[in-house]
Amino acid sequence: MIKEVKILGIIPARGGSKSVPRKNIKKLAGKPLLYYVLTAAKKSRFLTDLIVSSDDEKILLVAKKSAGRKIVLKRPKELAKDDTPDVPVLQHAIETMETKRKIHYDLVVMLHATTPLLRTEDIDGCVEKLIKTGADSVVSVYKVTDANPIKMKKIVGGKLLPYVDGFNEDTTIRRQDLPPVYRRNAGIYVSKRKIIMEDGKVWGKDVRPFLMPEERSVDINGLLDFYFAEAAIKFLKKEKNEKPN
Repeated sequence: MIKEVKILGIIPARGGSKSVPRKNIKKLAGKPLLYYVLTAAKKSRFLTDLIVSSDDEKILLVAKKSAGRKIVLKRPKELAKDDTPDVPVLQHAIETMETKRKIHYDLVVMLHATTPLLRTEDIDGCVEKLIKTGADSVVSVYKVTDANPIKMKKIVGGKLLPYVDGFNEDTTIRRQDLPPVYRRNAGIYVSKRKIIMEDGKVWGKDVRPFLMPEERSVDINGLLDFYFAEAAIKFLKKEKNEKPN
């Protein structure tokens, strides 16, 4: 059934990052950041087509070297500004590819290079969940272990108050007794085509979670995150090597 569904994978990767110049191709453990998500996406069982959308020639060149010429899409400069939202970027990619391929996609998978530790199984798992549930969208998340909102504070009028209104902190709550909370890791967004093209949104009203482990949910925004990601890569390699055959 899934093989009959036409699915477009899109990796938005503009060149104008303020925090880290050309962040999407900065080296991480010896390889361009973009390499990791591109490699995972290429192995997907379900993506009909996969493209990297960028305004930057160097980023497009890295994509070509990693996956071939057919995988790149030159994005107009007006869709590569600091305040450009995801929706028009996705719409441009969908319209361009549908015209070029003479195809009508059913689903769209947006992947971010800044979540380099996501795996092919995560991408395919998100697609499978959307199709099985019939949801509008599926988003990758991870369970938050160290920043539960109940434990957070806000400063109002110089006073330190509970972030969650009405929470009484007279007694200490153990971390394991706190209600679980989840956060998007910015890696994978799967949506029905109409949500993006007709509703003008990245995800719809019925959104389902796809749970990923925290150690693979590193989201790279600044330079310090590259060090966290390298540490996570080393940890995961060590963990894999130590597993019994």
